[in-house]
Amino acid sequence: MYRLTSFAARRRENSKGKRMTLTRKMPDNYERKFADFIAMCAKAKADHADVVLVAYPGAIGDNYEEMMESLSRLAEAELTLSIGKPLPAK
Repeated sequence: MYRLTSFAARRRENSKGKRMTLTRKMPDNYERKFADFIAMCAKAKADHADVVLVAYPGAIGDNYEEMMESLSRLAEAELTLSIGKPLPAK
């Protein structure tokens, strides 16, 4: 079982009962690029909200690393995510 301990690391026990740290690197420029999303999560947590709604999937990231960072921040804030329809393909 995993327990999120921070945005950058999570811990679990291996088969011998020793604690292991699994880390990942925050995507470059994430905090600047997703400043509005980060602020929305902080406000939702402060307002004791349960759900965050984003208009389309790309609002939480353009690639795997950005999406994982956004989902990690939602989990840390104990928020649930609801996503609207994707933008039409060009």
